[in-house]
Amino acid sequence: MARVAGPRRRSVRTGAVEAWSRRSADPSVDPSGRGAMTEVRHIPERFVFAIIVDDEMAGYTEYRTGPGVRAFMHTIIDDRLRGQGLASQLVRQALDKTRAEGLLVEPYCLFTRRFISEHAEYLDLVPEDRRDDFDLPRAAQRG
Repeated sequence: MARVAGPRRRSVRTGAVEAWSRRSADPSVDPSGRGAMTEVRHIPERFVFAIIVDDEMAGYTEYRTGPGVRAFMHTIIDDRLRGQGLASQLVRQALDKTRAEGLLVEPYCLFTRRFISEHAEYLDLVPEDRRDDFDLPRAAQRG
């Protein structure tokens, strides 16, 4: 599951979002059904994808980069907003952007790893020879 952001850590990231935000997707209605506007922003200068709900940062996923790879380290969602599908929305869009950039994924983040294991369409982003390292199947399971 996504971890909770503490007040100090959240404020540091909120400032980063305000100062260096760039939209990576058009705003859409929040999947929770409460009518909030959500968007995911890629902030490459800070190595994060942030999810914004009603103009406030709700969480982020942090990554590191290497040659041809983006390693997702952890995903954090504000405790008050957990259980609304925000982490899934955030990770899905981060993985989609990563695919569009032609990068592979190393899912060190437990939430990202679980998301990939539950959404076989993203398994190809993890190099086959590294999947065992992340307890992922070598090939997509047919259902």
